[in-house]
Amino acid sequence: MESTLSVPPPKHVPIRERVSAGIAAFRFSRQERRALREHGFALQKLGESLGSRDDLAERLSESLHEVGERRSKCDAITSSLGRSLDDDRADYAEVPALVRPLVILRGLAHRGVLRARLYRARKELSVAWERLGGDALDDDSSLTVPAAELARAARAAALRACEDRDRVLAPYGGAALPPGMARGAREARHLTKSVAKEVRGALVPRLPAVAGMGVGWWVANTFTDSSFSATLHSPRCGRTTMPTVLEKANTLRALHQGPRLLVLANVWDCASARIVAKAGLPALATSSAAVAAIYGYPDGERISRDEMIELVGRIAGCVSLPVSADVEAGYGQTTDDAAQTARAVLACGAVGINLEDTATDGRLLPVEAQVARIRAARSAAEPLVINARTDVFGVEDVPAAERMAEAIRRANAYLAAGADCAFVPWVVDPERISALVREIRGPLNVLISPKSPPIPELERLGVRRASVGSGMARAAYGLAATIVRELLDSGTYRSLAQGAIPYAEMQQLLE
Repeated sequence: MESTLSVPPPKHVPIRERVSAGIAAFRFSRQERRALREHGFALQKLGESLGSRDDLAERLSESLHEVGERRSKCDAITSSLGRSLDDDRADYAEVPALVRPLVILRGLAHRGVLRARLYRARKELSVAWERLGGDALDDDSSLTVPAAELARAARAAALRACEDRDRVLAPYGGAALPPGMARGAREARHLTKSVAKEVRGALVPRLPAVAGMGVGWWVANTFTDSSFSATLHSPRCGRTTMPTVLEKANTLRALHQGPRLLVLANVWDCASARIVAKAGLPALATSSAAVAAIYGYPDGERISRDEMIELVGRIAGCVSLPVSADVEAGYGQTTDDAAQTARAVLACGAVGINLEDTATDGRLLPVEAQVARIRAARSAAEPLVINARTDVFGVEDVPAAERMAEAIRRANAYLAAGADCAFVPWVVDPERISALVREIRGPLNVLISPKSPPIPELERLGVRRASVGSGMARAAYGLAATIVRELLDSGTYRSLAQGAIPYAEMQQLLE
């Protein structure tokens, strides 16, 4: 935003005053840039939320057409990436071992180009969403959706910061530095840009050769038995940094194989995630019902995919443990919906998902449809640990006498389709749990409640994963209700001390 104030600078101003004014102006400029970034992000979110509204089609047809083109381009490149990986796998299995490194190199080069194109296409799609949001906001000043209000607030904040900066610099002619020093600063900036341009021109043409040398080095040390390769792949080598997504996924998958039962206390925000991680559990899982409650939604896919992924990403980013995300039924019933959700979960840093087989009307999806959705999720995000959930015991369209057999049939079909674990909630009877463990051909996850057998008993029965679902969040909200009732009924505060974490400890936990 351009300055509108221009006052001739005074002839003699102490340098200390100019420095103070320059520091203040820099702070206001930084606030302005931050507000403008928030404004662009809000416009992008506004465009995404309005893209499917029919009442905007006539007035914003050009922007909508551009969004459609950019989205189709992203989908086409994503499909090409999947086909490239499938082709390389087929070729790798057919060619002799001596030629396999060449297949790997070809695939890496091809997918590298595709990923670069996908990155540019996604940037263009974000710009198109932002343009659509801006056009919609200019066209209809009465929009009251949250993204529109955020965009207006960010723009107002940017204008205020610009005005404050101009007000601070006005007594000095719009610049804190004296004219001579300002000219020197401009010349130094131009010189820096020139040097950077020369260095870039000298290095960029050589980058392909450097990349080729690096890939050759990797192939030589991957496909040989050299002692250096053994050192490179040693478990003690390079473990000072955060584990990668692939390492977290492998860790979470291994935890389903025993010998100990994987116990998951489902979390719903960063504070609960830090508490559970500090307690010593080896992995975390989210609760879709508890996350939805934070946004003010009831359970059952009332929350949007974007809102769920945003909070899952925050949780995954605040801990170093593997995180499995409860994404309900994948926010849509098609294979594309399942694939898109799986990709989004992996991209935000989580390494596992719960995928239910319940439709939006509360009925079970056909087994064939859910199998196809699991295969799509596996193909879209191969490292992801898929916990396939069947709600046979929670719906009314399956007779009680047939639920056990139907749960076993569905669980085995989902495992055969690529799931890593079968989740059968609402079963608390030890005999039924034992039968499920015996008949299901893979790890079993159960939902634990006060009526469930103790953890040692579940482990003895052969259960591999046990989760509390939304139980821990509901218990926390129940304590809040107890505190409020005590305040209203007796005017005392004893409930505030029931398991409360000290303020200093909570501060340290979130540092």
